[in-house]
Amino acid sequence: MEHKTSGPSRLLYVKDIAERLNRSVGQVQYMISTEQLPHTAIIAGRRVMREDDLESWVNSHFEAERAEVSA
Repeated sequence: MEHKTSGPSRLLYVKDIAERLNRSVGQVQYMISTEQLPHTAIIAGRRVMREDDLESWVNSHFEAERAEVSA
């Protein structure tokens, strides 16, 4: 079990996002370009996303699925 700190969210690179979603880097880049993933930014020439934003996005999909099943 990971220990959560109250500090700033870690920044994830496209490769990190791909690993977490079990997708290829190309698929993640496509999802970013079509705005299927939450907001990303370019920092120091690299596309990044806040770890908290990715976790919230994944959780929202589980909540939406749960709502559909219980409806």
